[in-house]
Amino acid sequence: MSVSNKRAMLLDDGWNWVEYDDGSGHLENPEGKSVISFDYATQEYRDVHGEWKFMNNYPDSTPWDQFKTNMENLIVVEGLASYNDLVDSVAVFEEELEIPMEYRLFQNDRFVGWSAYPNLAEVNKSLYDLLLAANEPDVFDLSIADRLCDNYSTHGVCSMLTDNQKELVVIGVECEQDWSSIVPPNLKMLYDEIISEQSESESIGAGMQM
Repeated sequence: MSVSNKRAMLLDDGWNWVEYDDGSGHLENPEGKSVISFDYATQEYRDVHGEWKFMNNYPDSTPWDQFKTNMENLIVVEGLASYNDLVDSVAVFEEELEIPMEYRLFQNDRFVGWSAYPNLAEVNKSLYDLLLAANEPDVFDLSIADRLCDNYSTHGVCSMLTDNQKELVVIGVECEQDWSSIVPPNLKMLYDEIISEQSESESIGAGMQM
């Protein structure tokens, strides 16, 4: 039976997921002790208190990254480890960018963006670039918005962008369309969201003037 060791993305150094090819495995602490065991094939796990439970979506399969996120959050809640510097950095950047709470990956002292679990370094870099662009407008380019859409909803990315940045997205996408170039799917969805938001705002403004 083959085995692989994969770093726990949310936790301090030394925490690893040990995974066997039959779908079983465990989460190992820095001392090499199994803290949480699981059988992904049967959708069961044994928690930090030794109790066997079904995964959240049972009998349907719980997405693997969601399960890992849930368990690593549990480790933090139980006081067995802390979030690593990367998670803390994402939380700080989201706070500094004043992203509405419902769109954040880190909410109420808990990491909730399980779909971004394997992409934390990318998320952190994208948020850093956007924060930098807030103070240096010339730094902003469409690749920042594109990367953000990989891990945040288009509603969420819209909430992060300034009006000038939204206008740059609109101009950039329309230029690409004028040249019959292929617009990246993320940017097309973001463009549609921005246009819809602007149309709604204009409708409200017109209604208030009547």
